[in-house]
Amino acid sequence: MKHTFSLFSGKSIRIPALLILGLAFSMNAFGQAELGAILGTVQDTTGAVVPGASVAVINEDTGLTRNLVTNAEGQYTANLLQIGQYSVEAELSGFNKSVVTGIVVLVNQTVRTDVVLQVGEVTETVEVTSSVPLIKTDASDVGQVVEEKQVVELPLNGRKFIQLARLGTGTLDNAKLDGVMGSATHGGGIVANGASTNANQITLDGVENQDWLIPRVGLSPSPDAIQEFKIMSGSYSAEYGRGAGAHINVAIKSGTNEFHGGVFYFPRNDNLAARNFFDRSSLPEFKRNQYGGTLGGPFVKNKTFGFYSFEGLRSGKGRTINATLATPAQRQGDLSGPGGFPIYDPLTTMTAADGVIHRDLFVDNRIPTSRLSQTTQRAMQLLWPAVQREVPNEPNAVFNPVELNDQDQHIVRVDHRFSDNDSLFGRYGHNTNPRLLPDFLSPGLPMQGTLFGFTQQNAVLSYTKIITPNLVNEARMGYNYFFQDLSLELKDTNVVGEIGIEGALQDPVTWGPPNVGVTGMTGMGAFPFAPSVPKVHGFHYMDTLALTKGTHNIKMGIDIRRGHQNGGQFPYPRGRYSFTGGFTRNPASPAGTGQGLGDFLLGYPQSSFIIQGRTDNDIRTLNAGFYIQDNWNVHPNLTLNLGLRYNYMPAAVSAADRIVNWSEEHQALILAQTDLDKPTACAGCDGRPLRELIKDFEGIFNFMTRDQVGWPRSLYRSDNNNWSPRLGFAWRLFGSNDTVLRAAWGRFYEIIAGNVHWNFTTNPPLSRNLSFNTDPNALPVITFAQPFPGVGVQGAPGTSGGIQYDWHDPYQDNWNVSIQRRILPSTSLNVGYVGSRGVGQRMGVNFNAPEFGSGPPQPRRPHPEHGNTGINVPWGHRRYDSLQVKLETRANDLNILTSYTWANQSTWGGGGINESGSGARWSWNFPERREPVLTGILDPNDPYLAVDKGSSRADVEHRLSLAFVWQLPLGRGKLVPLSGPMDWIAGGWQLNGIITYESGIALPVSYGIDNTNGAAGTRPDLVGNPNSGSRNAPESWINRAAFQDPIPLVHVLASGMSPTVAAGNAGRAPIIGPGVQLWDLGVYKNFFFADEDYRMQYRFE
Repeated sequence: MKHTFSLFSGKSIRIPALLILGLAFSMNAFGQAELGAILGTVQDTTGAVVPGASVAVINEDTGLTRNLVTNAEGQYTANLLQIGQYSVEAELSGFNKSVVTGIVVLVNQTVRTDVVLQVGEVTETVEVTSSVPLIKTDASDVGQVVEEKQVVELPLNGRKFIQLARLGTGTLDNAKLDGVMGSATHGGGIVANGASTNANQITLDGVENQDWLIPRVGLSPSPDAIQEFKIMSGSYSAEYGRGAGAHINVAIKSGTNEFHGGVFYFPRNDNLAARNFFDRSSLPEFKRNQYGGTLGGPFVKNKTFGFYSFEGLRSGKGRTINATLATPAQRQGDLSGPGGFPIYDPLTTMTAADGVIHRDLFVDNRIPTSRLSQTTQRAMQLLWPAVQREVPNEPNAVFNPVELNDQDQHIVRVDHRFSDNDSLFGRYGHNTNPRLLPDFLSPGLPMQGTLFGFTQQNAVLSYTKIITPNLVNEARMGYNYFFQDLSLELKDTNVVGEIGIEGALQDPVTWGPPNVGVTGMTGMGAFPFAPSVPKVHGFHYMDTLALTKGTHNIKMGIDIRRGHQNGGQFPYPRGRYSFTGGFTRNPASPAGTGQGLGDFLLGYPQSSFIIQGRTDNDIRTLNAGFYIQDNWNVHPNLTLNLGLRYNYMPAAVSAADRIVNWSEEHQALILAQTDLDKPTACAGCDGRPLRELIKDFEGIFNFMTRDQVGWPRSLYRSDNNNWSPRLGFAWRLFGSNDTVLRAAWGRFYEIIAGNVHWNFTTNPPLSRNLSFNTDPNALPVITFAQPFPGVGVQGAPGTSGGIQYDWHDPYQDNWNVSIQRRILPSTSLNVGYVGSRGVGQRMGVNFNAPEFGSGPPQPRRPHPEHGNTGINVPWGHRRYDSLQVKLETRANDLNILTSYTWANQSTWGGGGINESGSGARWSWNFPERREPVLTGILDPNDPYLAVDKGSSRADVEHRLSLAFVWQLPLGRGKLVPLSGPMDWIAGGWQLNGIITYESGIALPVSYGIDNTNGAAGTRPDLVGNPNSGSRNAPESWINRAAFQDPIPLVHVLASGMSPTVAAGNAGRAPIIGPGVQLWDLGVYKNFFFADEDYRMQYRFE
């Protein structure tokens, strides 16, 4: 066997952004935990099946052999094979021995290898060389396999494997939808065929590899450590399916009988970077150095193999922040500049005899110096930098804060073969990743960033036992750990104290800037939930039994996952303050009056909110899946994929019973802890028993224990009806493997993301929430300096929330139909329709929203004694329809994958991607599942409710991606052979790339003034096409003339009241943002040494 030790080194330029010097070795894999299969039919030269033939399936890297005998239909199946390269040998007395070599088994893939026996002596051998299968002949799912060659050679920006998931059809980059949230998740996640990111599954060597507290990638292995990658979506096997989105399987390399390894170094900088749409005259700083290596080989030949990978990263990347800040004149109260609405003096508020509220204009739109809030002045001095252009009310400053990202990752794997029937492997990965994100859930102004300390661990142990040739069992267990330590850049500065905000926490642990929102301006503040130290432990246990019986290939098994959340955080310890312009508008004619900056300069917030104390989390979850899957070859050309999965997903519990949930039925907060005299486990409670804590909330909330109301320990009902059937077929048309018609349908249930359960810990009496919502049409009652008058629990109505007790797990139906055809020897075309429908999707509803009406909002609440009650309910729905086309070429020197998706996705009330930003009417009870239960909700026939159905933020109409790896046909062994110096100069060149075109995402629009008087979110009226603006600059992208101030309309409430409210008629996401064109190109030069045993690669990307 040839020894292939490959050395790469070189320089690369990312067009348009980077320079790289790459040094890497290639590595062949021994096999992986994400197993595949080889099946086929043995026939003679007349086409008759050959029963009783001996078949040997041999791993060409390790010599591992599976011996089989064809059944009465001449069929054989080798299940649970480790991925790698195989050969199949078939023989029977009276026939020549037939050998098919070069069969590549990919991640979770079934490879059909039919064998033809010729009449003759067994001692004579007929050998055929196979190739990587282009046509998927026996499965009905939608998916894409990315081989090692593509993983290593494609120019991945940032070298994050999750980018490979976007090469197929039906996928989107979720970081694009979630903004900086995605950048904090190791490349973000993906949106697959209309499902949410909560519904995705990411596995590494078959075990869970994601943080389910906030769904994101766990351990992100180096591309040089990955053997293969596969994404499955649509309706896939019952073996998978804890969620309805994508199932991403990543397989780590392992050792073989030969030593392989490599080292690499990739420096990048901004020398050749191009400005993006939001950059100004200069480019942000960018310095990135990534380095590492791999090594694998045998400890004992044919028995024990090892593999090790290391990758390090040191990166500093400037981000572009366009800000709208107060000019020097505005800071001194002069709001008369262009774009500023007239402002009125809130201290002159009067109600005339006819009931009309009046205010006096500020003379010349200037606030007297004596009226300027000193608290605001100090906040601007500390947190708002000076403008770079003295132009008011539009972007007038650009900042380039640097995102720091360091990483060290180690992965080690050991495989051991006890015999041909028994094998074991274990793998452990560890990653540390300190980071600084300047705009993580914050405006991104200087020194208002978030410090991250990430640690990930992932481990797996797998044992495979061949009981008989037709019965194989694989047991696997895994561990997944995710820890993050979040703090602030200004954690050592008591910003709140220096500004002079009374009532906010002064504990040095919580120091940092407050969160301030000013309508029309860039806000202030940093990550609002810091400090935060969550820890997530995941335990994964699986057992799969594969049985071949006649024409049935059956898999059955269990998939059990336990999750432990631990840790604490301080949510909004420095407070959240909103200045909307309501106090400087004209109540008699509010449209086109008032400025958020005016309210801010006067120091009159419309709302204030703070949580006093730390919240601790000890949530425990269980997800147990039981499945059976039968891939039934009912005819030589027809395979039925029949499966059934049951997911037992009991409601989560708290280990110390420190959770509280709201009950609409009992009009009370329900306590998980039943002993009211037992010292409380919550942080900040000083060991006080619940009975004493409850006294602090007398007159505000009613409390009951779960025993009193007959609730389970979880405080909401478990949905135990999660049956998930899977139906599909693959029909090989015209009696060959060149054309396949596939169709499938399946039902998938989704889990509740862990951060939803964390909200249980912030309810009274375990946490103290202070919230004020004032009436902007009245005199101000709170100030920026004193946002919490009478600080204490009695001083402001507390907020609460939770999950609806009568919970139903969200589910999604996925379906697809497609036809795939080999149109050239190395090229296939797949055209299909893929759709999905999400039912009972999680959404938030405020069960204590104020009714429409005049006066302060608090008396208009169903429970005026306390504040908002945000409940998660399963009432939303979504729909996705798409045409998906894939053209794929796999040749020796050319791999091309072209994927096109034409899609439409709509959503109502929730179930979308990051839909909270869409201004959805979450203040009202949606009547999809039940009769209205609150007096302040809209009647189902009100047209205002209908506009909340519309485009999801993931509604990207067109997406085209092209990924290619092309070794130019020049040089030794190529179409144009070269040798000597000519080979060194002209041979060994590669051109690789990923090109992506995307339509823009749907964007929400809101109205800066609260015309509903605290009852609901406000939008403008839509009177034209918002997408007809100029495409030359960010400021002119939106046609602002398409929106106007909302016109007051009469709305019918379920209570029979008919208030007149100017709430707006714009849909949830009427604006289509800029499209995307991404070109990631690489020109590589390979140099070979020692008869091609060594290779050095020079990259220019």
